[in-house]
Amino acid sequence: MLKKEIIFTGDVLNTTARIQALCNSHNVDLLVSGSLIEKLELKPIYKQHHLGKTQPRWRDEEIELYSIKVLNQK
Repeated sequence: MLKKEIIFTGDVLNTTARIQALCNSHNVDLLVSGSLIEKLELKPIYKQHHLGKTQPRWRDEEIELYSIKVLNQK
């Protein structure tokens, strides 16, 4: 059995923690960055909503934020 580990440090960890902390202030369950939204191929049952930008103090550029919700299925 091959065991793999992925370790995130520095900017990745700080940015992820910042985005996660913003879930409460935006009253959403899921927030993702604009760079991730560009890579995702969301199915039609998912709705993305642009929430604006945030400027973490350790980064030079702003981060676009999006919420993702599951649309009601019938």
